[in-house]
Amino acid sequence: MTQAFFAIVIVFLVATTGVAQQSDSPSGFVWLNKFEGNWKTKSFGDDKEKPVATGTFDCRMFGKTWMVCEQEAEMNGVKFNAIQRIGYDEKTKRYIGSWFDTMSQHVWEYDGELNKDRTALTLNAKGPDWEDSSKTRDYRDTYEFKSADEITLTAQMKTDEGKWK
Repeated sequence: MTQAFFAIVIVFLVATTGVAQQSDSPSGFVWLNKFEGNWKTKSFGDDKEKPVATGTFDCRMFGKTWMVCEQEAEMNGVKFNAIQRIGYDEKTKRYIGSWFDTMSQHVWEYDGELNKDRTALTLNAKGPDWEDSSKTRDYRDTYEFKSADEITLTAQMKTDEGKWK
């Protein structure tokens, strides 16, 4: 996996089944219902016209407090799988979670929050520097719901200059 891929990846997801359902869970958890469903994915690098990966992203509530998503995709001819879980910490009023996949041994631990409009969730994590394995970098994934059946994920990393790319 290259630095360029993580620097500019944008994933468009379109729901094929499932509609967000109301829940009797606290409001932080209810927001996670937006993810519920079976999504088709396209991932883009520098060239926003040609996807570098395509696949599926299937999400379901695990009880009333966790969203669990499983991804199957192919990137540049290599198949990979990933599992993501997102929950809400009532004590800190922040979203928490993790991501792990078959392309690395790192488990990404998330901490994040919603934007003011409650249309986007930004999850922050620390992870390996793709060019220097002795270093770590700050990363962030922002899931923005464009409609009930479209999500845009923007994955960024912080450069040595402190800028998000």
